[in-house]
Amino acid sequence: MAVPIWLCCLRFFCFFHGRLARPLSRIGMNLDIDLSKNDKIVLTIDARRGILWIRKNKRKEYGEMNRDRVIRITKYLVDFMFAAGILVTLTLPWSIRWAGTYLECLAENYGEIVTIYFVLGILALAIIWELRKMFRTVLARNCFVRENVAALKHMSYYSGLIVLMSIVRTIVYTTIAMLVVILVFVIAGLFCQVLAQIFDQAIQYKEENDLTI
Repeated sequence: MAVPIWLCCLRFFCFFHGRLARPLSRIGMNLDIDLSKNDKIVLTIDARRGILWIRKNKRKEYGEMNRDRVIRITKYLVDFMFAAGILVTLTLPWSIRWAGTYLECLAENYGEIVTIYFVLGILALAIIWELRKMFRTVLARNCFVRENVAALKHMSYYSGLIVLMSIVRTIVYTTIAMLVVILVFVIAGLFCQVLAQIFDQAIQYKEENDLTI
């Protein structure tokens, strides 16, 4: 990327003929100056040898590579959860029948339990599906879009339905784990609604700035 020659000369003059030149040369240190807004282009001044050069900021690139790696690993985990969720939901009749051999309450309410858990599985898959759609925008580096606002609102609605189905399940038989699930999805639904409002405001500011520019 080309950098204005006058800027290089100005930086060189200020640091080699100014007050910072002698302290730098005595300790033999290098000085890096960011020349671009995204910190990808760096002017490096070697006070000991009296030279300067322009290079790419490898630390910035390394940080971006690590961030992309974390995002991709997370997306693979979400994809795995989606595939595993489909498998678990489809095998519910057999898995609950097998669990009923150890838990009498499952055997006594087999039909109701299968129906409730099947609906819960479908809703959980719907939430993961919305997450997968959001990750596509993250990978494309375009998170603040209306599609993500809609996805967050959908996830909050699905969380509310999971809470309602879990309450119905507690009528059949109550466990501490199901009460914890209800609390978790109440918080998740509220969190998604708040995050959707934040995204909506950010998108509005972005659109206003684009129009201003």
